Amino acid sequence: MNYKVNKVVGFLCLISMFFPWVSFRLLNLDIQPWFIILGAIFVLLNLKRKYPIEVWYALLMFISCVLIGMAYRTFDFLFARAFMSYLAFFTCMASYYIYKKYVGETLKLLIYANIIWLSSGFLQFIFGSKILSFLVVARTTLDRGVTGLAPEPTFFAMFLFFLNWLLILESNYLQVKTKVVRWLLFLNVFTIIFIAKSSMIIVFLLISLFLYAFYKASARFLLKIASASVSVGLLVFILFNSYGHLYSDIRVIKLATIAFETPSILVEKDASLNDRVSHIYFSFKGSVSDYGVPHGFHNFGEYIRIERSLSSGFFWWGGDGNKIMSWSGSLVYELGILSIFMILILFGSIWDKSRVRYSIFILALLFILTLSAIPVSFPLIPMILISFHLRKKDNMSIGFYAKNI
Repeated sequence: MNYKVNKVVGFLCLISMFFPWVSFRLLNLDIQPWFIILGAIFVLLNLKRKYPIEVWYALLMFISCVLIGMAYRTFDFLFARAFMSYLAFFTCMASYYIYKKYVGETLKLLIYANIIWLSSGFLQFIFGSKILSFLVVARTTLDRGVTGLAPEPTFFAMFLFFLNWLLILESNYLQVKTKVVRWLLFLNVFTIIFIAKSSMIIVFLLISLFLYAFYKASARFLLKIASASVSVGLLVFILFNSYGHLYSDIRVIKLATIAFETPSILVEKDASLNDRVSHIYFSFKGSVSDYGVPHGFHNFGEYIRIERSLSSGFFWWGGDGNKIMSWSGSLVYELGILSIFMILILFGSIWDKSRVRYSIFILALLFILTLSAIPVSFPLIPMILISFHLRKKDNMSIGFYAKNI
């Protein structure tokens, strides 16, 4: 194997994984297939490498997808989308492992990619969301934020959120290139809240802080968190009462207003939230009801339509398409019992018997976050899992981040 060719293909593969929605208007799709194709080529060039067991589980999950599709004998766009999604998870996991283990450093490339993502968001914020329309088709409205190099503000914010996670891991918990990484972490959070304005990813941030507080589990730290939460809560309450009407057209403000006034009916009131929660609930319910039998990729729309009609009007919003708006819900409903391979990947990559509390914290956080509408083909999750695996494998210190933040 020619090392230079392998390095070039690996570099192009990583670049495409960091910009999965950039299409140059060639294909009318959200996530583009380029990183999947390049990842597959990169893996083929490195077939003789030694892979960890988690990568083999990812391959078995992809094979399960193919076998389920063959069993249902419906080879159409939905099957092709599932085929590419599960292939994407495998190729991202395998190719990122190959690059990090055998080719070169990824942190510098990650930093540059992060800067490009932030720059795209600020350009759109200043000059309008259509300025980058030659790169990616953007879908947003006046009450939402900008899209960056993604099709929607939520995907933009989602990418920045998981970039933060990957930055923390790749910098060895803020021990490498600390100053640059710290600034990027701050700017990513700032952009999520004030530029992308994604309510879903703002909830991600709150969930992360909440779980991290319990992970730290010291009375002093929890007192600080409680004090900060009360202070922020009072400030937000005062601002809403005094100035909330000035920003009432912004979606995040609308949801927060409902939450302050009647938190018990937030899911029932907001159409988008109602739709997303129904996908999570019914995907798991359908799998449990049928004892883990794989459902394939074609009957979720009909199933959720029937279940909504039986919910006494609580689940009232959403279409009857077969695309499941939940990463883990998709796996459980489509693969059934064969989604056990993903559980093995998660535990194999993250669980460390020498850091049990930390492992539980990460697994709980990842499980809660992946209940949401993250595509199975989203490249950063398998990259994060490989980074966790290599951190554990190399027995690297948790360092500043886990000890002091």
